[in-house]
Amino acid sequence: TVKFIAALLVVNGHTFMYYSGMPDISRWINIGAQCVSLFLFLSAYGLMCAYQQKGDKYLQGFLTRRLGRILLPLLTAYAIALPVFEIFRGAVDWTDVLLTLYWGGLYLKFSWYVTEILVLYLLFYSCAKLSKSPKQLMHMLTFAVIALMAVMIATQQPLWYINGLPCFIFGLWYQQYEEKILAV
Repeated sequence: TVKFIAALLVVNGHTFMYYSGMPDISRWINIGAQCVSLFLFLSAYGLMCAYQQKGDKYLQGFLTRRLGRILLPLLTAYAIALPVFEIFRGAVDWTDVLLTLYWGGLYLKFSWYVTEILVLYLLFYSCAKLSKSPKQLMHMLTFAVIALMAVMIATQQPLWYINGLPCFIFGLWYQQYEEKILAV
């Protein structure tokens, strides 16, 4: 429920910032970046909880389950957005659609997050396959996300691609030390 509300607030933020004509109020009600960070924190926390409880059984069918939950809504969004674009703005450039798929281009501008969570799921799966324990997984995944951030910075990707990633790391560590943190 919290992830759903966060997603709605992200959409709300983009709507007010880019489409509303109320730029003065936009900065006060646009909490999209904070919601993406919360979403990444909860995603990491949930992944680690499930892995901690189920171990390697959790990885069986993981990619199919996770990628299906991401790709089906993305393809549905494109199936709606592309005809609407064609009706209101003109012909769809299919080469541009393919070249900008990772961030949405003109057609699905704010879908970069889908690519980011997809990459994080792939990193989680890869690190989980290589790790010997949840704690080792946490360390490997932390290093992998920091490396991902470094690559994004080095290739001068937009800052909003990078901003929420530390919260994914916080979610990993919080889950691992939750009992000790709550005891304090």
